[in-house]
Amino acid sequence: MKKSLTGLTALFAALILAGCGNQTQATVSQSQVTDAITAKNYGKAEGLNAAILLDKKDNKTAKATDKQLKAMIDAEDDIRNHDFDKAKTKLNDLIDTKNGSSKLVKLAKSRLKTVNTYIKTTTTYNHLLDDAKKAYSQKDYKTANSALKTLLSETNINEEAYQPIYTAALELQASVATAQGAAASSTASAESSSVAAESSSSSSQSSSSSDSSNPAANSPENKPVTGSTDITDADLANARKDITDLGENPAYWSPNDLKRAILKARSENRTHITMDDLK
Repeated sequence: MKKSLTGLTALFAALILAGCGNQTQATVSQSQVTDAITAKNYGKAEGLNAAILLDKKDNKTAKATDKQLKAMIDAEDDIRNHDFDKAKTKLNDLIDTKNGSSKLVKLAKSRLKTVNTYIKTTTTYNHLLDDAKKAYSQKDYKTANSALKTLLSETNINEEAYQPIYTAALELQASVATAQGAAASSTASAESSSVAAESSSSSSQSSSSSDSSNPAANSPENKPVTGSTDITDADLANARKDITDLGENPAYWSPNDLKRAILKARSENRTHITMDDLK
């Protein structure tokens, strides 16, 4: 792209000279270059400036402006590629160039403010993401979720410049939700096993009489989720990921909620749940 732009600049300058003969300086002036710079048409400005240099290669202002224009064009490419550190270096070089275009210096300073804002914001967002990653590695899911909530609530987090951070935050959020669900299931299973062990003897002795004398024992509210015995931890993890992909926090739904949603989706021959399945 840069080689192509350089070729176009040279061609533009040559066409100007061919059309102007020996009166290039009278036809192409520094003010025309400044006008193109003011319009932020840096390619045109570079071509006009090159025409001046072809006619008078020792023109101090044109030589300095040529250096500035190349730095500005490169910096704009870096900004489009979100390489803000490189853009900052080139903009500072432009500003420090002597005897060039004061208009370009003014525009470069304005662009530098934008670049510095992106750099500062990126640093802040990366710190939040690192805090969440550290908490997750230590199984401190509450702290991890708090850092992720702060990060994902930023109004500009989904801008293209921050896309890698945004994507990483969403993936980590899903991992935290899955880990929380697994931890909750493990705790519930351990507690259930303990209670079952303590009451197994008395339960076996009284189960027959209790069932016959207590009709509520067979009510729908006290029965397990029908058909849920073949739902694995992997199925639950996938359901939580579906919820995250839908923009919601899966931590708000219990394992039984997820099981019912999975069964509803299966009844309709679907492999992914929707928010309607959770109602």
